[in-house]
Order: sequence, then structure tokens, then C-alpha cells
Amino acid sequence: MKKSLTFRILLPSIFFTFYSVSAQVGIGTTTPRGALDINNPTTFNMPLVLPVNVSVNNMINPQGGAVVPGSLMYDSTLDCIRLYRQNVGNGSPGWSTCIGAGESTPTSVASINCNNPTNTGNVVVNEAVSPGVTFTINYTGGNGSSYPQEVVNSTGIEGLTATRIAGNFNNGNGTVTYTITGTATSTGTAIFPITIGGISCNVSRSVILPPPVPAPTIIANCSGFLLPYRTNNTTAVGTVSGLPVTSTFNEFVNIGTLGSNVDCGIATFAENTFWLGGGNNVSSMSIKFDRPVSNLKVFQTASISTTNSKETFFYTLKRNGVDVTPTSPITRVYSGSCIPGQFNIFQNRVRCDSTTQAGVVYSVGGVWFDEVVISAIASIGNGSIFNFCIGNTY
Repeated sequence: MKKSLTFRILLPSIFFTFYSVSAQVGIGTTTPRGALDINNPTTFNMPLVLPVNVSVNNMINPQGGAVVPGSLMYDSTLDCIRLYRQNVGNGSPGWSTCIGAGESTPTSVASINCNNPTNTGNVVVNEAVSPGVTFTINYTGGNGSSYPQEVVNSTGIEGLTATRIAGNFNNGNGTVTYTITGTATSTGTAIFPITIGGISCNVSRSVILPPPVPAPTIIANCSGFLLPYRTNNTTAVGTVSGLPVTSTFNEFVNIGTLGSNVDCGIATFAENTFWLGGGNNVSSMSIKFDRPVSNLKVFQTASISTTNSKETFFYTLKRNGVDVTPTSPITRVYSGSCIPGQFNIFQNRVRCDSTTQAGVVYSVGGVWFDEVVISAIASIGNGSIFNFCIGNTY
């Protein structure tokens, strides 16, 4: 044990002598000429070895936050030294291109614009980022070469990752797109340190609170994604507010489909029709969405019934599996040529009080939700035909 301990104590002195004088540090000298002096004297034959990494995006500040301007590293991918600068030419800090006396800079593009990215979707605090949330960077002077995948973590606000898939630069100008994933831990500005074609910069992205739910549109047509009919445990993909939405249909109980129909001037289309209720059956179905939605516009028509069945349909709204149904989530939009009393709305349910053909359009919302459950209680009625249109998302 004594021999091992002696070895550990003496080993550092074999390689260098360290001095600290008045907050100055000297290696190999007792008279440091600056805050750090490793030049002892001109015959000193041991180089300074910088930290080495395959990407500047892997470099961190051990105290947290962004890397400090003035930091140096050796980029093994580009085979050069790079400096973290206060301004890399676009007004924001970032890593320089390769530095070296008289050497050319091995970049694949002439410039990148990180101050004006094209953003798609929203990053909302404490919510998993929805699919399709991206930022796109413009570049000039591409040389047609390939570029690798890049994955960078956010700074400033933690919990986010931006990923660029591998691809090829244009010969000339073009764009590169990054997809954001993860969950932001606070509101504010997340910083993504990216490198495109050998040029580095920081891209800023706001993290916001959930946006307010828009008021329902009081028009009798679908201005979003009209869901197609699907069987149980299948999906449909569409676009709402420029964002992709995947709808998953499941938990079908006595659900069917019918042909196109027009009642009271309200049309439902065969390729979009779900049939619920009828007879003494209990009907129910669930539609789940891969991002928050609201203002689900419903086009409902009822076939002829000889009696007033009072067939009733219930709506339950959920978010992350939790019931978030407000007291009155349903807003009547349009009754066509039918009198409003043929369909009556009570809080989260719609009741058919007609003995003839009837139709109504209404919006279900008031909150953001990612699942809607529609159910019908047993009745002597003939059931109703439904078309569903997603109105809003973020």
C-alpha cells in the first residue's frame, strides 16, 4: 500500500511543475506573464492539447448555460481548431469556422441565416412536443455535397432536442429542416447550437403557454379536417391549421356506416359517415388525436322515426386520459331548414326530439383535448348519422 501511495504522489511531478502566483498560473515557469503561462521558454517542446470532439455541438459549459465566448476546441470531423465567438456574423454567438494561418475554411455552404428561421407549430411548456414541429434554416452557396445527421440538445431551456436527418446540399441556395422533440421545462427561449456545412450558429425558439381555445366558427361547412370513415383500431391522417393530425379510431361498440344523406339541407357524406344508436343498442366510439385539438364540428342527421325516441348522444373530452369535459362543451352552429327543437342540446349531450327527418350542426370544444368519446344510450330510435370535422389544433 505504501508503494502505491508514493507512486500517486510523485507521478504528477514527473510531467510538469505547477506554480500559482497572485491568481496567475504558470506551467513550467515560476514567473507567469499572464493569467495562464505555458510558454517556457522558446525551447519548450510540449504542445497544448485542446479538448477534441467530433462536433462543436457536444461542447458544454460545466457551470450550465451556453458555452463561453473565447472557448477553444479541436473539431476532429473538420480537422481544425474552432473558437466560440461573441458574434459569428449573424448577430448571435456561435462557433467559428476553422481557424488557421493561411488555411482555407472547409465549408460546404457560403452562409446560413439563423436569425430568421421558418418555424412550424408551437413548443408549449410541460407538454410533449407534437409531431411536425420544426424550424428551417436558409443557406446560400451550397456545393452539392452531403451532410450527416445532426442531433442537438437545447440550452437556456432544457428538455428539447432538434434533429436534422442526413441529406445533400443544393448547388446554390437551399434549406435545412430540424424537427423538435421532447418536453420543455419552462417558458422562455430555447437555444439550439447547430452546424450547417461547417458554419455554426444558435437558433432561438420560443416556449409558450398553451394558446387560448379559439371560438367555434359559426358556419355550416368544414374548414379543417373532415374525418373519413374508418373501422375499429385504424387511423386517418389530415391537416389542420397547417399541422398534421393523426386520428385513431377505437373502442367501437355497435358502430356502423351508411350512405350519403341530406336532411334539412344538412349533408353527410358516405365516405365520412359513422352511424351510432338505433334500436335498443348501446353505441360508443373513441377518437384519439396525436396533438391537442378543439372545436370538433359535428354534422348530425337522423332518419325517420314514428315516435319521439328522445335518443341521446353524449360527448366526453379527455386530455392525457383525464376527463376535461367543460360544463357546456357544445355550441349549436346551424339547424338548416329544420326547427331547432328537433335536436336539443343539454350541456354535454344532444337529444333527438324529432319524429321526422332532422339535421343539426354543432361544435364540441371549449377546451383542448386529445380524445373524444361519443356514446348513445339504448333507445327505440333509428340512430343518427355523424360526420366529424377537426377545427383547431396547435
